Amino acid sequence: MLNLTRLALAFIAAATFVLVTGVAASNVVSATRIGQTSQVVTPNSLKPSACAALNLSVVVVGAGDPLASANQLLLSGPANSAVVGGSGDDCIVASTSVATIDGGTGTNVCFGGSTTVFTNCQTQVVR
Repeated sequence: MLNLTRLALAFIAAATFVLVTGVAASNVVSATRIGQTSQVVTPNSLKPSACAALNLSVVVVGAGDPLASANQLLLSGPANSAVVGGSGDDCIVASTSVATIDGGTGTNVCFGGSTTVFTNCQTQVVR
């Protein structure tokens, strides 16, 4: 009888262990995004501090579009010899090798090199 009692207690202990570890193993905690942040990248968040007074609405990469009426953040590389802004208030950041920058109409802040010829740029930043 004593062996039967011991066997029953061992069986209950084993069953309890299986139930407890089985329940614990099946609990899955999904990944959270706590500690992560997201932020929208806008032309205003990309502009240099010299363009702080301008409210920019679009980013343009290349030589520019003289017919554009939006307030542009215009980014131009060395492949462009001339950069032209549109009729809006533009922040033009050109490579130092760009020969000419024409800001177009509006209030324009232009970044260029020491040999760059600036036209229609109310603020000129030589780098």
